[in-house]
Amino acid sequence: MQTFIEKFNEITDERFTYLRLRNVRFIIDDELLTLTFAYPEIKESEVFSQKETLSTAVKRAFNGDFSNVEIKLVKSHFDRDFFIPDILEFLKQFPMLSTMVAQEDILTDYSDGKIYVTFRMSDSVCDYCNKKSAGKKIEEHIKNLYCEPVIIKFVNVDDTSENIDDIEREMEEEKSRFKLDDVKLGRVIQPENVEEFIGKIVYEKARYIEDAKKETAEIVLCGTVSGLRELSKRDNPNRKYYKFTLSDFTGGISCIYFPNKKTENQITLLKDGKQIVARGKLTEDNMRDGVVTFWPNDICLCTLPKDFKVNRLRRRVDDEYHKVFPQPFVSVKQATLFDVVKEPASFLRGKTFCVFDLETTGFAPENDRIIEIGAVRIVDGKFKDTFNSYIDPKIPIPEKITQLTGIRDSDVMGQPLIDEVLLDFYKYSANTILVGQNVQFDYGFIAVNGARQNIYFENEMMDTIVLAKKYLPELRRYKLSNLTKHFGVENVSAHRGIYDAIATAEVFIKLVEMMCANA
Repeated sequence: MQTFIEKFNEITDERFTYLRLRNVRFIIDDELLTLTFAYPEIKESEVFSQKETLSTAVKRAFNGDFSNVEIKLVKSHFDRDFFIPDILEFLKQFPMLSTMVAQEDILTDYSDGKIYVTFRMSDSVCDYCNKKSAGKKIEEHIKNLYCEPVIIKFVNVDDTSENIDDIEREMEEEKSRFKLDDVKLGRVIQPENVEEFIGKIVYEKARYIEDAKKETAEIVLCGTVSGLRELSKRDNPNRKYYKFTLSDFTGGISCIYFPNKKTENQITLLKDGKQIVARGKLTEDNMRDGVVTFWPNDICLCTLPKDFKVNRLRRRVDDEYHKVFPQPFVSVKQATLFDVVKEPASFLRGKTFCVFDLETTGFAPENDRIIEIGAVRIVDGKFKDTFNSYIDPKIPIPEKITQLTGIRDSDVMGQPLIDEVLLDFYKYSANTILVGQNVQFDYGFIAVNGARQNIYFENEMMDTIVLAKKYLPELRRYKLSNLTKHFGVENVSAHRGIYDAIATAEVFIKLVEMMCANA
């Protein structure tokens, strides 16, 4: 399989190195080859949109030996209840480890999109690991199981008990990187106007569907019903059941309900659009890793609270920059004796603006990637510093984008990833008013990518196009090139993040001056 993986990555230009091959199955009679790949959640839209590409690459990697190839995609999902038995089974190939390392000696944590695993071992066991290269083999085994980054530590418990305290403290610190908007409220929804419908009445608060990810014997969820349909069991056509999707403010979940003789008539009254709160169990989908199904037992009609605000889990951002460091703004213009130093417009004083521009691989924030962020901060009407970075999108840049921006694959290869750059940009733009040319387009990309990391850009925003349309009604077009030409602003390199950001900032100042003059 290693040869196949190497060929597969070579054929796909290593675009899908984040995939993990979980299972290979060949049905001789049907001449069908089925491969199951695990993918990280953040790559979900990409892998499903490229499923045909994956299938073609698999056929080529097997030199066309199989005409029928089926690709199955499952989401990588860390579950301690599965992980611990698997590791203990794996350790049996190392006799000393299997007898000396117990379940309680394996500490795990999943946070910030990473898997942290710590093995507590005695001095003699640590020596054994080194001699047998067991640590390396364990690390390889775990990393082959999951798409997420895995951080593994082997701790010698004979040295000092402080080792354990350090590990536990590190884990707690990692968890503390996130905080709820409202700690006291928690992540629950209180349904209103609850009415008995099927089974016992449900008085409890409902969990967020977004948080319903693990198999559990009892849970309460609420939401709006959609896609309700009646189905029959294949082995018993007379046995009816109902399948529907339940959606709350945070997501949706597949639901299955089997009525009994007392409820078979009542369930037919449930319709799409009804709001319910239900008590039942969650089970894992055997065909789709990381996916759970809700099986309600008690169903009540209800009303979801109006103007509900999701109690979001926010990531704490470090005070220092890690990947992109702001640079003092340096003007490239030649100063002359005839330059007149003007006081900044009154609207600019006492405020900080972050004028930013992105270059992307396309126009859809959910699917396309950011390849450059450029920004400049204006404090009290004066340019203070700049923020600029290429971003490796981990996919080829479309030729039309390269023609437009001049940015090539070689420019972004090996550059920081969006998760790394966006954390620094979040810090850079904190407590500023975001400004852009068609700002909603650029904001859509940072909002979508930020939410994936539990960071939320909630800045006030201003748009140079909106201002231009109000104060320059005589212009027929309001592209950045038209505005820079109108104001005599030089754009050193159009369609490049940092240069467009600086040009937009200069246009913005001109428009604000007009705004203040007309106030």
